[in-house]
Amino acid sequence: MLVARFSLRFAQILFAGLVTLSVGGVLQAQNFGEMIRSSDPLTPEEELKTFTVPEGFEVQLFAAEPDIQKPMNMAFDARGRLWVSGSNDYPFPDLTESATDSIRILEDTNGDGRADKFTTFVDGITVPIGLYPYQDGVVAFSIPNITFYRDTDGDGRSDEAKVLYGPFDFSRDTHGLNNGFRRGLDGWMYACHGFNNNSKVAGADGHSITMQSGNTYRFKLDGSRIEHFTHGQVNPFGMTFDHLGDAYTSDCHTKPVTLLIQDGYYPSFGKPHDGLGFVPPVMEHLHGSTAIAGISQYTGGGFPEEYENNLFVGNVMTSRVHRDVVKYTGSTVKVVEQPDFLSSSDSWFRPVETQCGPDQALYVADFYNRIIGHYEVPLDHPGRDRHRARIWRVSYVGDQPVNRFQTPQDLTKLSARELISQLTVPNLPYDYRIVEQLVERLGEDCLPEVRNVLKDPKTPLQHAYLLWVKHRLGDLSIADLRTAFGSKDEVVRIHVQRILADLSGWSEGHVQLAYDGLQNSPLVRRAAATALAQHSRISHIPVLVAAHQTASEHDLHQRHVCKIGLRNSMQLDGAYEFIEKLGWSEADENLLAQISLAVKSEASAKSLLQLVDRVEFSNTDLKQVVTLAARHLEKHDVSQIVSLSQSRFENDLDQQLELLLAIQSGLRQQGCMPTQELIDWGIELVQQVFEADDSGRGDWKSLGLSKKRPIDWGLEPRNTADGKKDVPFLSSLPAGERAVGLLRSKSFILPAELAFDLCGHLGFPNQAAIPQNFVSLHLAKNHQEIQKALAPRNDTAQRVTWDLGEHAGQKGYLQVTDNISVRAYAWIAISGISPPVVQIPKVDFKTSHQRLISSANICRQLGLTQFESELKSIALNPSLIAAVRFAALESLVAGQASPEADVLLSIYNVAGVTGQQKLRIAQVLLNDNRQHGKADADAGELEFLALLKTFPLTVQTALARSMSLQEAGATRLAELIETGAISSSVLASTVVQAQVEGLDDKDLRQKFISLKATLPKSDDNIANLIAQRRSDFKMELASLDAGKAIFKKNCAACHSIGEEGKKVGPQLDGIGNRGLDRVLEDVLAPNRNIDLAFRSRIYLLESGKVYSGLFRREEGELTVVADAKGEEISFSTKEIAAEKVSNLSIMPENWGELIKDDEFQHLLGYLMSQRQK
Repeated sequence: MLVARFSLRFAQILFAGLVTLSVGGVLQAQNFGEMIRSSDPLTPEEELKTFTVPEGFEVQLFAAEPDIQKPMNMAFDARGRLWVSGSNDYPFPDLTESATDSIRILEDTNGDGRADKFTTFVDGITVPIGLYPYQDGVVAFSIPNITFYRDTDGDGRSDEAKVLYGPFDFSRDTHGLNNGFRRGLDGWMYACHGFNNNSKVAGADGHSITMQSGNTYRFKLDGSRIEHFTHGQVNPFGMTFDHLGDAYTSDCHTKPVTLLIQDGYYPSFGKPHDGLGFVPPVMEHLHGSTAIAGISQYTGGGFPEEYENNLFVGNVMTSRVHRDVVKYTGSTVKVVEQPDFLSSSDSWFRPVETQCGPDQALYVADFYNRIIGHYEVPLDHPGRDRHRARIWRVSYVGDQPVNRFQTPQDLTKLSARELISQLTVPNLPYDYRIVEQLVERLGEDCLPEVRNVLKDPKTPLQHAYLLWVKHRLGDLSIADLRTAFGSKDEVVRIHVQRILADLSGWSEGHVQLAYDGLQNSPLVRRAAATALAQHSRISHIPVLVAAHQTASEHDLHQRHVCKIGLRNSMQLDGAYEFIEKLGWSEADENLLAQISLAVKSEASAKSLLQLVDRVEFSNTDLKQVVTLAARHLEKHDVSQIVSLSQSRFENDLDQQLELLLAIQSGLRQQGCMPTQELIDWGIELVQQVFEADDSGRGDWKSLGLSKKRPIDWGLEPRNTADGKKDVPFLSSLPAGERAVGLLRSKSFILPAELAFDLCGHLGFPNQAAIPQNFVSLHLAKNHQEIQKALAPRNDTAQRVTWDLGEHAGQKGYLQVTDNISVRAYAWIAISGISPPVVQIPKVDFKTSHQRLISSANICRQLGLTQFESELKSIALNPSLIAAVRFAALESLVAGQASPEADVLLSIYNVAGVTGQQKLRIAQVLLNDNRQHGKADADAGELEFLALLKTFPLTVQTALARSMSLQEAGATRLAELIETGAISSSVLASTVVQAQVEGLDDKDLRQKFISLKATLPKSDDNIANLIAQRRSDFKMELASLDAGKAIFKKNCAACHSIGEEGKKVGPQLDGIGNRGLDRVLEDVLAPNRNIDLAFRSRIYLLESGKVYSGLFRREEGELTVVADAKGEEISFSTKEIAAEKVSNLSIMPENWGELIKDDEFQHLLGYLMSQRQK
């Protein structure tokens, strides 16, 4: 018998970095960051020697190749046999007769801890994952269906297959699919829907569900019904129940452990929640990577007490099994990380599944492989192992006291009395099988014994489980439930409420029992709220409001379940009429308003509009209110929404601008044109913005310092030394104490004397001054500094006067410098400039810029052509920031049909386009005469071609990417390359090449082949760049703080690490585990191994416009995509003429080239630091 015992201390030494393992006298380096393990495979006997477990535990080999295929999921049956779904086909499904995947039954007939009997129950299937042994067979998922495979003749092999549900989608992904089948005490089968695929599946009753990527669901084993259970997660793989009836999943891309709350929503790559917010997470730590799978809770009774009820999850990237404990704050779960339970120095160890066995051992399925990554490594990589497979058995053999039980029995042969006596064994999967035997094999015949034992149950769990038996056999009365609810044992009271949730119909007695549950202990209250959420009634609303308001502010899960219950009840017809008749406190009214944001109905929209004057909505929520109202109310109700917005925010121009755009967004989601009231309001607001006193707005320009982005200097009131109060000062403090930047004025004629008020600091008062915050005066002709004044180290402004006699009459400019980055006393502010050669603006820059952008967007969306001259002035004003000028330019050219206009707009904000080139783009677009006579058209063409030649290759490549999206643009691109207006080197772009290859015009494709024939292969260029960056990289020289700042600046718009950044593209937690080569390739060659979920799509609209980006969601009548900057773009779904999924990422292929060498080194160091502990 193969057994391994190693100390935990040895594991800590092994995993301190790169491990050197000696097997059979051969040294092998083990790098757990490698996506493709460079070490050689070990035999099962050799791998066993690499394991480390805590003192007293031992690891045994239970099964290995060739007796099993690569294991996917495991499940024990009522006879104690282990069923395993295995695959050689993965990751490519084989739907032909040559398919070789199977489900096998493993038995240990002599009790030595190793399987010695193997039965192939069903084969010829493909990529089977989730499975559950049931009656005379197994219910299992195999692409594309959930099927009941039966053995009707008793020979141990399936001879009948009945499809229960399907087909499920597998077109986009095969590595998550449908897994983690766990049957609840209620008889439903609970399961995970894995990453990326879009499945719409129905039961025999016709009820269907649609799941996009990560979700959980449940289904009846007779094929009658399938239901959504929770929404979201990225790639849940593995599920487990605890003794309270709570379900947990492990997730391969978000949090390692998630508590499932029915009807709750969970984060999933930017998908929105239901309006209530996401279910609060149970943990913040990530166990060092996102490759987490196969959760189970150990309840076997055979481990020391500190390990009982622990959660175990496999980490297939770091080759270990993690351990967590569950703690409670009220009913709110907190999962607390513990020392790892099992680790291996063999990096081929891939623990994909764990199971608590009926023999008190923990079983671990090992998908033993050089490669585990589905997208990180090409699916057809020859290094993928196809036949090595192991299952390990971990048991406790130490000296600590544990509960030793008799060898598990064949439950299928036990009587009711014998089965019920076994329910005293605290092994949850075993107990659930006992309940199943009582209900489905013995049925009503077991009820006399069940009733007898319930008179004096031996344990609280036996009591709870037998209540479930009576319930499922239709023998549980309201009196029985009421009696059981009086139990002193909390677990019994919890299960009473869970049974209430499962009941199909409620009497008033059931309702009162649930209400009583809300007055019990926190965990019982959460179960009662769950029951009320599943049995919606209008009368529940005040009860659930009270339950939410009296719950501890720290009991986040209880409060969230109450919100779900309120939302469900408030969706019923007549709910809002009922609510209006009751008196509510201010706090209650605020809660109901928040819930109404999730109801999304005409009634909720009307109610929210009535509450706007009484409830203090945040700006974000208020936008949701008006958007909801505009989307759900009739078009004639818009006047009320407009009137309400105008009156509520009569003196708040900025809020009115936001709300108008929100209302217009709601109308667009309905596919409606703007109303006259909205147009009139838009004209009024835009006039206010354009006619406002803008003195001082163009007098100053914010510039970056120390290679950082310009900061947002703001206005704040300060006092002056001569007694003036609350004087507006232009200050760096609103940007934050640590922010650094320059503020430069426009040039002006220098007077003989110049004075101003100055306040601010030079670091902490009790420390030496840091002379880096100052105001300086420079000559315009040569930038020579001729005066300088340090911040006075005072909050009260001091007057500064300069004698400029010798320079008077020359042109100069002021510069305010904040170059101190400490946590306090690091700001500077200026005001009171005399004579007023430059002015302090009336509105801070950020607000002013946003008003102009909003006004331009209003003009574009409402078609307000009367502001053309103002918009043109803005678009051509170089003193304004690019975002403002672009918004104005986009509005002005919105009606142009010219493909060149779309192309030039698409590159306006591309990195590498200079300020002067942006100005020329605007001039070309706004002086576009090609629609007029031939002479004018020729002049416009020459102007366009001259502009193209000024762009560097990076910008020309971006332009080529935009033009090659569709045939008209591609034809034009070919002409420009042939004439030399654009460099033929743009065809080295893999993006351009891929888009050209997708064109329908064969002759056009051939033309591009000829044009690029002499170009060097882009892969060679990328390979050289990767090699160079790898050679230059020195981890010890990288600044992690600088790298984090660079990540935040350049990457966080689409990617996240921890809580930093957006989840548009893949999360990068644990990216360092991929190894240096892979990280370099991901950054410098983003299109090599791109997950289908992150491939961009190309949309051709009926108007001829072309959009490309990452699909995010549909909102009513709108399709929303994200562009390369992570910013969302929306357009009418009805206008889509054609849609195509490309093989490309939205990440620019030359992104790595745009980052300076030193910055790239810091960024790479930061990314490499994100790895396992």
